[in-house]
Amino acid sequence: PGTYVAVAFSAALAPGTSEPFGIRSAIDTPEIRIAMHPGVLVEGRVVGRDGPVAGALVTAGAGDGEASTKIASTLTSPQGDFTLRALSGAVILSVTAPGHGIASRSLSLGDAGPRRREDFSLVVENAQLRGQVLAADGGPAAGVLVRVAEGPTKRSVVTDRTGKFTIGRAAGGAYILEVSGGDYPPTRAAAQSERWTEIRLQRGG
Repeated sequence: PGTYVAVAFSAALAPGTSEPFGIRSAIDTPEIRIAMHPGVLVEGRVVGRDGPVAGALVTAGAGDGEASTKIASTLTSPQGDFTLRALSGAVILSVTAPGHGIASRSLSLGDAGPRRREDFSLVVENAQLRGQVLAADGGPAAGVLVRVAEGPTKRSVVTDRTGKFTIGRAAGGAYILEVSGGDYPPTRAAAQSERWTEIRLQRGG
C-alpha cells in the first residue's frame, strides 16, 4: 500500500513515466498509462589537452542524490565521438576518463526531436594539492575533512595524524578549500596546485 510512480524503459524510445497512483489493500489498481516518445539523439565529441579522448564514459542520468537514475551510457570512439539515443526531459550528461577531471552538464530536452550536439572538454589531472591543517593552538588538526569547495577538481580527503593532507590527481590551478570536523567551525582558504598550503582553524564557540 502506498503511492507509486511507474517508469518504462526501451532501447528505442525515451523513458516514460506515469502519473502518481495509489495502491490499497484488497483493491485493484486502476489502469496505469505510460506514454513513450522517440526522444532526442544526443551526439558530440570529448577532447582533452592533447586532442580527442578515446574510451571516455558518457552517462545520461536523471534526478539527484539517492533519487538519481542512469538512463543511458556509452564510450567514446578513437576519435572522441559519442552518441546517446532516445533521451528526453531533463537529463544530466556526465563524462569521465582516466587521468582527467569529471565534466557534467544539465540539459532540457523535448519529448521528441531529431538531434542535439554537446561537446565536452576535459581537464587533465596531473597535479596535487598539498598542505597542513593546524588547530587554533598551533598543533596539528588530525582527522578533519578537507574538501574542494571551488576549483576544477572536486575531491575531498581527511588529514593524517600530523594534520597533513594530499589531494592527488588534481587539475592545475587555483582552488578554495573548506576544512570542517570536530569542534572546529568550517574554514575556507585559498590554495594553488603544487604549492604548500597551511590552514589555521578557529576555536569553536
